Amino acid sequence: MPCVVNELITKRYGVLCSFTSEKIVAHSNRRKMQDILLIEDDEVVSRSLSHFLEREGFHVHTCSNGKVALENLDHHTYDLVITDLNMPYANGYEVMTRIRSEERHKKMPVIVITSNSSEAAISQCYNTGANDFIRKPVLPHELGVRIKKLLRSFA
Repeated sequence: MPCVVNELITKRYGVLCSFTSEKIVAHSNRRKMQDILLIEDDEVVSRSLSHFLEREGFHVHTCSNGKVALENLDHHTYDLVITDLNMPYANGYEVMTRIRSEERHKKMPVIVITSNSSEAAISQCYNTGANDFIRKPVLPHELGVRIKKLLRSFA
């Protein structure tokens, strides 16, 4: 039979409780929201991916071009970066080069999403520091699986 107190505490505070004869022991069932920087100049793609990732439990910061992303990286650290390649002001290659050149960002996983699926582009992405490459159109669930896999391997 479920415990009413346990259900109330879980709904209110997001914790599970186990009862012992002496005390109530609380166990958090919430994970830290992981911060993702999404760099995408196509507003429709950016909004749809951001919405999906937020529903998956991530905190998403969006930038519409590489220049703004580089400014954000000066002031923040993210758990993962998703970047398009072809953007105004600074492209995805420039963003990855900057990430890999700074000690505090060096081990941050980077996923490239782009419609440019030439062999040369894919090779250059990996050589510049990408950890994964996804061709557009992006399937949100595939992106979610790849993000979770990278975050586990970089934890």
